[in-house]
Amino acid sequence: MHTWRLNFKKVEVPHTAVVTTCFLCKGTGEFKKCPNCKGDGDKTCEHCKGKDTGFCLHCLASGKLICITCRGQGSGNCSVCNEHRKVKQFIQMTVVWKYQRGEFIHEKSDLPDDLVRLVQGEVIFEQDQPQVNPITSYPVNELNKNSALLIEKHRSNSADMRIVRQRHQLRVVPVAEIEYHWKHLKARYWIYGKERCVFAPNYPQKSVCILL
Repeated sequence: MHTWRLNFKKVEVPHTAVVTTCFLCKGTGEFKKCPNCKGDGDKTCEHCKGKDTGFCLHCLASGKLICITCRGQGSGNCSVCNEHRKVKQFIQMTVVWKYQRGEFIHEKSDLPDDLVRLVQGEVIFEQDQPQVNPITSYPVNELNKNSALLIEKHRSNSADMRIVRQRHQLRVVPVAEIEYHWKHLKARYWIYGKERCVFAPNYPQKSVCILL
């Protein structure tokens, strides 16, 4: 199972199982009259509601569907216990795997942080283990501080859950800020990410082809 994806699994709670008389056939292993179709062998079509409109592809315009419990027989062997007359009952628990994501972007230029978030960079530090530790020795102290804050926030948000695994990553995204002059205009644009994306909010010409 992928650790970083939303998933769920249904499991039997230990020591809750009991063997009881089959609830459908009442312990006979068969039924003389199907409880689903009342012995008719078919049921009203759920799609056309039994109205023969001539267009229903599910019942072929018959208004009826074969009963899936007795397979159209009206009676037969019990489909729940398979003629064993007993069934196993237990408490079932649904285990849900969730992931929480937090981030801090340290970027001092006027380039919007949302743009930096979406591009590729270089991973220079990564932890992937049951419990990660904060970064403490990076030259930018603001990153060290926010590393600890992110981990603490994750733990506090998971107070009613069990943390299975954590991943802590430090990624560097290249950002270049260029100042230019065009006639009487003085403005800036940015080149960012390994893809060399361009952000030029005040570019003086509307149609232009740029090759980098």
